[in-house]
Amino acid sequence: MDDREKLYALKIFDPAKSKFTLESIKKSMESEIEAYQQLDHRYIMKMVDYSLEATKKKYDGTEKQVAYMVMEYAANGDLSGLQARRPFSADTSRYFFN
Repeated sequence: MDDREKLYALKIFDPAKSKFTLESIKKSMESEIEAYQQLDHRYIMKMVDYSLEATKKKYDGTEKQVAYMVMEYAANGDLSGLQARRPFSADTSRYFFN
């Protein structure tokens, strides 16, 4: 499948919707980005791209500074959401968490 046909999840860090400043968000993201770059596991979504300094255009045409991460898309949601819909058996839990 061509990369242009894949779906991705976009995680936007918007200081206007947080009690943290953009600078503190960037510091926190740097450690998260470093961790993602070191992870390689079939049950962990991979980070595809990121930006610590991006501009988001709002509907009214104004712009604001944000940071973002582009992640692989999980069609069935995250593991905790899947478990909330249907509790795992002991065997299934061992499969995912061992």
